[in-house]
Amino acid sequence: MSIIGRPGQQQPDHGGDFGVVVMIWSPGYDSIMAWEHRRSGIWSASWIEETCLRLLGGHVKQHFSLHRFGFVGYARLSGSAAETTLTEFGEKFGQLWREKQQSVALPDWSGIVITCPYQRAAEQVVDLEQRLLTLAEQGALPTTPSQLHHYGVDEFCQEFSVPPAAWWPHRQAVPE
Repeated sequence: MSIIGRPGQQQPDHGGDFGVVVMIWSPGYDSIMAWEHRRSGIWSASWIEETCLRLLGGHVKQHFSLHRFGFVGYARLSGSAAETTLTEFGEKFGQLWREKQQSVALPDWSGIVITCPYQRAAEQVVDLEQRLLTLAEQGALPTTPSQLHHYGVDEFCQEFSVPPAAWWPHRQAVPE
């Protein structure tokens, strides 16, 4: 497992923290698989959510399970430890997924991580999570198997045509 992309433009906020939105999902997992797994008792769709929470530790401020077998969460990470935390998260999640695939027929997983200064993320996290879900449903997000795709928020907005105005705090004017 590796992280694709390492946005160097992002700076932590004045407190030295990053806001990080993580989305992990299995694009090939469908409702028939979920029904069969749930009925047989060999797998719980909440496994992704529980695993992500455990691996991100006490840093998660908000999270929910995705309808299509996944996790969206928002965490506050120290600027100095953010890259290490995300790399370790991706490696450990990938290892646990491979172990789970030995006992349960599961398609590959994919993930996306978006970082920005913590205060900026804290004010707009719900908007970003909804945009991620919409893009995932449209099939617009990268689905490289067993990879975390890492974007800075400005890079993400540009790459996926998300209006940057949605990401500026309400009390600031949007720069031209």
